[in-house]
Parts: sequence; structure tokens; C-alpha cells
Amino acid sequence: VLQVIGNRAASLLGSSAAGFYLYDAAHGDLNLAVRVGNMFPPGIVRLKIGQGASGRAAQNRTSIIVDDYATWEHRSDIFDGLDINAVLCVPMLYSREMIGVLTIGETGNSKRKYTEAEARLLELFASQAAAAIYNARLLENTFNRLNELETIARVSGRLRAANSLNEMLPGLLDETLNALNTDTGSIFLYDPEIDALRSRLQRGWFRVSEQQTQVPADSIAGYVYSSGEVYHSKEAAQNQGEIPDGWDAVCVP
Repeated sequence: VLQVIGNRAASLLGSSAAGFYLYDAAHGDLNLAVRVGNMFPPGIVRLKIGQGASGRAAQNRTSIIVDDYATWEHRSDIFDGLDINAVLCVPMLYSREMIGVLTIGETGNSKRKYTEAEARLLELFASQAAAAIYNARLLENTFNRLNELETIARVSGRLRAANSLNEMLPGLLDETLNALNTDTGSIFLYDPEIDALRSRLQRGWFRVSEQQTQVPADSIAGYVYSSGEVYHSKEAAQNQGEIPDGWDAVCVP
């Protein structure tokens, strides 16, 4: 869907290049999701709100026309060295919610300058595109929620059918791993006799041995148990030696 929007935006006004930035609410910036033509540098491109033409369009929630980006006083140094001429940036809003910014431009020897009439035309297109993206996200969130409810129902059913703790744990762990699309995890239970946690079930590379192992207090599981807080790390290997490189870690009480 996003690539189609970028292609249509470029062809709508016959531009040589186009880009579509998605607004990242978690980081408060713009992330280039689609690029058409050679108006953008290689690799990941992120703009702060207010940075460059697209960032200013998001900040002011209004379209911006720049006749010559190379000499524009507010240009971003991210685009230094690129042969960019005229630029038109339009914010994409749905019910006052920022969805992103649609940017089209001219490169090379083009002498074209965008007009206010062209800006209004692109604004109409951006409005419809923003609605399509919002609805697609809503549909995706609905499907995700249904999948979560189905997982909860399956776990509940397996737990009710189990006659012992040893029958309950595999169903709980396997359904959880399936929902998170991973094959690695474990369950720790508190043992009051030794006042410590023991690993009762392992999957994936957690399955070092079949024996129950005691968990040290300074481990991730020990921290989560004592604090009652959820732990999440995208660089888990740096924080805990037993976790291989490249793995996230999530541990819940």
C-alpha cells in the first residue's frame, strides 16, 4: 500500500521523485518508508519534527513549496550532495491525527516550480491516502486483537483440561511462544522451600538440560520476580551472558 501511494504521488503531478514519511509517535519523528527516484540518501532516513521541508510540513501541518532546495536556508544536511531542485511537501492527516508527510520533488536539470494549485491537488490525494493507511492500521490492529483473544481462549482451554501442574505448564508455554512467533522460552516457579526460583520448563536454546535449575537473584527472572515489573531488552546479550547475540528478551511476572 505504501509503495503504491509513493508511485501514485509521483505520477499524479509528473514528478521525477517522491517520498512517503510515516510519523513515529513513539519517537516523535518521521521515518522514510517509501522512496521513488533519487531524491533521498541511501539507508535509513529519519527526520525530526521541524527538520527540513518535510519536518516543517509535519510541524506546521501545512503544505510547503520550496523552489530550490539546494539554496533553501532551512534545508536539512541529510540531503547535502543530492541534486534536488523544487520540492513540495504535504502533511497527511486523518481526523487531526498525524499519519505522515508526502513529499515530491524534481532532481537533475529540471527547472520546474510547483504551484499552489498543484499543492491543493496533492493535499486531496494525501487526505485520501491518510484515510486508507489509518483504516489499514485499524484492520491490522483488529486482527491482532482477535489473534490475542484466540490465544487466550486456547490457553484457558488447555489449562482447564490439565489435571496437574506438569500438564499445565507445556500448554501455557507452547501457546505463549506460538503467539509471539518464537521457539525459545522458559517458565520459572517460586520454590518456598529454598526461597528461590526454579526453571520448570524450557524450549529452544533454554533447554540446556532436563534438570531443574535454580535461578540466581541477579538474573533477569530473579529481577522480574522480586520487582514485579516486566523486563524487555532489545540488546539482551549485553545485559545477560546466557542469551545469544541478536535476541530480544521479554520476561513477565
